[in-house]
Formats: sequence, C-alpha cells, structure tokens
Amino acid sequence: MTREPSEKWWKGVFLDASAQIAAGILIAIALALSSHLLNRLTWQSVTYMVYGLAGLALCTGGIKAVKIRKGLTQRGRRYETSRVELPGQESLSSGKNGLDILADESIGATGLHIRIRDTELKASPQVVSNFVHLNTRREAAGLMGYYDAIRYLPVTTPRQRRPDGPYEMDVVRVDYSLIALVNDAASPTSVRESVTQRIDSLSDVDPEIRSEWHEDRVGLLGTQLCVITSDKKILLRKRGANVLFARNRWDVSVSGFCGTVDVDGDSTLNPCLTAEHETLREIGHVRADPRELRLTGVTRNKNTGAFDILMAWQTDTDSSDLMGLLTAKSAQENQVFATDIKAIERYVWDSKNLLVSLNRDDIEFAWHRCDIDVADFEPQSLLCLDLTLKIFANDQEQGFLRQRGVET
Repeated sequence: MTREPSEKWWKGVFLDASAQIAAGILIAIALALSSHLLNRLTWQSVTYMVYGLAGLALCTGGIKAVKIRKGLTQRGRRYETSRVELPGQESLSSGKNGLDILADESIGATGLHIRIRDTELKASPQVVSNFVHLNTRREAAGLMGYYDAIRYLPVTTPRQRRPDGPYEMDVVRVDYSLIALVNDAASPTSVRESVTQRIDSLSDVDPEIRSEWHEDRVGLLGTQLCVITSDKKILLRKRGANVLFARNRWDVSVSGFCGTVDVDGDSTLNPCLTAEHETLREIGHVRADPRELRLTGVTRNKNTGAFDILMAWQTDTDSSDLMGLLTAKSAQENQVFATDIKAIERYVWDSKNLLVSLNRDDIEFAWHRCDIDVADFEPQSLLCLDLTLKIFANDQEQGFLRQRGVET
C-alpha cells in the first residue's frame, strides 16, 4: 500500500492560525481600551470586532492549509504513480537520473572485499602543470584549490563468487589531478584526451565500466554515510561551492573518496575506515563504535560514473552534541543552519545542515518547510537515505528515490 501524505502539516497550520487569532484579539482589546475610542465603543461592538479579526485569521490560516495540503498531495501522487518494487542489481535509468544498484542491503551481512591492484596512474609533468593552472583559476574565482592525493578508480563491479560469499571488486590507484582535469571543461582538450587515453589503457576492466569511460564518465570510489544520533535523528548536509562533484546539492551526513589511510594491509581497501576518517574530518569527534557501521549497498551514478558504497552508522552522540560540533550559534531541528565551526576538512566549511527525526513523515515535513525537494539530491544519496530508513526505522517504502523520477 502507498502511505498517505504526511498529516503533520496540521501542526504548522494550527500554530500559525492560533498566533493570528491571538494577535487579532489583542488588537481589538487595545482599540477598545484606547482613550479615544473607550467612550464610543460598546462591549457588543468589541465582541464583533474580535470575532471579525479572529475570522480573518482563520481564513488566512485556511488558505495556507489548502496550499500546504495541495503541495503534499501532489508529492504523494507523484510518488504513487511512480512507485514500483526496488530491484536487487538491475539498472535504474531515467536520463541523467540513472543509477546502477550494484549491491543491495544484503551486503551488510555478506561484506565487501576491495582488492587494490598493483597498477597506479601517476600524474605526468604535463598533468601537474595543468593541475596547477586549474587551482590558480579556482583561487582567482574565490574557491579553494584541490590537493593531489591518491584516490581509487574501480575497474570491476562488485560481484559475489558464491551466493553467501562477500561482494568483491578491484580498484587501481590514481592521482586525483587526473580525475580533476578530466572533469574540468576549461582544461585543454588535448590534456583531457591524453588523460582519458591513459585511463583507457588499463587492462582487465569490466566492459560496462570502460563504456562509461568512453562517454567521459570516469568515477572514483567513494562513500555515502547516514549518521544517526542516539535520539534517532539524522543529519543531512548541503554541499558547498568548493567540491568537485554535486556542488550546492543536498547530501547525506558524510561523503568522501577512499584514500591511502583507508587501506588494510598492503592490498585491501576498507570503506569502514573511510567512513570513520571522513566523519572525523568533516564533522569532528562523534562518539560511536566503529563496529556499528553498516554497509547498505553499492551504486554507480550513470551521469558521473562515480561508485559509492552506501553506509549507515548508529552513534552514541545525541542530536544536541552533534549540532554543537557544527555550530556555536543557536540552531534548531527541522531548520537549515550554517556551519560556523571549521572542521579539519576545509571543503565542508560552507556546508548547510539539517537535523531531523529518522522518520519519513518528519523528513518530508522538514523539507517542505525548508523548501527542499528530492531533485536537490543525487540519486545515490536518496537511496542511502531510503535504505537507512528501511533498516533503522522499519520503513519499507523506499520512496525518496522514486520521487526523484528514477524508473526501472
């Protein structure tokens, strides 16, 4: 069955209407008690005045109620007409909204093994020179420059060798400068083509990944993490202007590329370490047990080629403490607030934040209140949120991804 649109819109309407009625009564009383009108008004006329102003307030509240209800109903209808069962490992495609679901939430039980191949794509002197020019242009525009760290490029998609076995995939090391130049339209075409050719020269690459490369969709391996507080709140963040991908778009709590500090041993990449490190760098010290990190899926964005490991983390930090890591100013739940405490990761200093209960109705109400739409999110972020609701809030709908317009 399809859930009816949230009824929590009544709360806001009731509060607004009550405030307007109270204001009307106070105005009427003030008029009645004024020295100029005191001798001219009867209590009967004051009563009529109170009724009139209260009626005006109710009409205003009613009009607002109709508008809010209409908006929520339209959202519910869009959801109802597009809702189908979420596939396991099928391709979801709708133009630029396409998303490949490469592993579903069963990965939380089976696990994921990421093998790092010996191959490494290093920046050539030509790449380094153009990367410096790219950062110079960014800084001239008031943006932060990128740093050329080692990242990981997927060359195989996650697969299970046996039904109850872990998912397995391969990656190669790549200097971030190569990926930044490929995705920078202002860089010389000859340089971008040269980098693309180097990437395409890699051997033993899954055909579907190589096909994405030929369409200029070269994506790194990253993580998407939903942080859940001890009092069952979830943090959503709006990315700033300094990031390479999804600028000024809403996201889950933490996201970032896997790096060399996330390696177990010599040749195994551990995404749980990525989630830990990125949480510390982007938010701060969150009290939590790393063993509570849960894998919920793996996706590939068909618009960018990016691979994302979806995760959720039930922490021991409450919502008040989490908010205190992001801002020293007064902030409230269900309202967007700025980040004014500088984390280690400078690229999140201009992020916006929204803390809301881990409940679909509450999330929808907060989004409507803050003028946020599902179209403001990347599809992998919505799926990460849907799966977190499914696992930690027993919500089986998985409707945010569907509202985004993604079809099977």
